[in-house]
Amino acid sequence: MFNHQQHKNVVTKMDQKFQKVFNHWGEKKFKKGFLHKEFNIKALIFEDVTPTLDELLMFKPLVLEGDQESSDDERINTLITKQKRASGIVKGDKVRIAKGELKGMTATVVSVSDTLVTVTPKSKEITGSLQFSVGDVEKYFQPGDYVRVVHGKLQGECGLVTSTEDNYVHIYSEAKGQEVIP
Repeated sequence: MFNHQQHKNVVTKMDQKFQKVFNHWGEKKFKKGFLHKEFNIKALIFEDVTPTLDELLMFKPLVLEGDQESSDDERINTLITKQKRASGIVKGDKVRIAKGELKGMTATVVSVSDTLVTVTPKSKEITGSLQFSVGDVEKYFQPGDYVRVVHGKLQGECGLVTSTEDNYVHIYSEAKGQEVIP
């Protein structure tokens, strides 16, 4: 990450094309520590790379109409759809709303489509189904749930959820006969 405070001759100015303020250092421009460089999306190689949904959505607004082929936006939407599938959210899952006014509310997934998740809230005040972006919900686990780890260093471990802490789930591993913590 580029830190403009650690370098001399950094100029902060408005970029006319993007209508945003960038830190300019030599011929390079930076925003929030990231180098901004223009190139065709076809130049990207993303085989065996699974970016997070937040990473994909962070770059989606940069696709400008008329500046690139219309298929660029379709490619990003395809990546978002692949990420949604990789998240493993399916009908019947318990989820927690991670963003917005309803943050923290739990719900059950009714359906999943392209970039939307339809849920039924577990709330007496809210009735009916609600839709959220797939990036606005996260799987929700409670002690006693039986789970299988699908990603990370504990991939393949199965067991019972013993506790949850922030975004971490502690499970009692059947194979190891002890609690495992990511």
